[in-house]
Amino acid sequence: MSKQKLTSSRKLAEERENLSRVVLGLAGTPDGSATATPDGGLREDLRAASEAVVLAEALLELKGD
Repeated sequence: MSKQKLTSSRKLAEERENLSRVVLGLAGTPDGSATATPDGGLREDLRAASEAVVLAEALLELKGD
């Protein structure tokens, strides 16, 4: 059971990292620095969506216990 939780936790961390990379890529350049964003609120909306996903994952993880 412990090994399964560790594997699950690692996968979630990897998915969060990938999500962050995608959000930063959409909001600006791949390193996260937006030079010119067509929609000024886009970066903030993407950041809020990313946080919502992380919170949902945490709730699902807690619910699984």
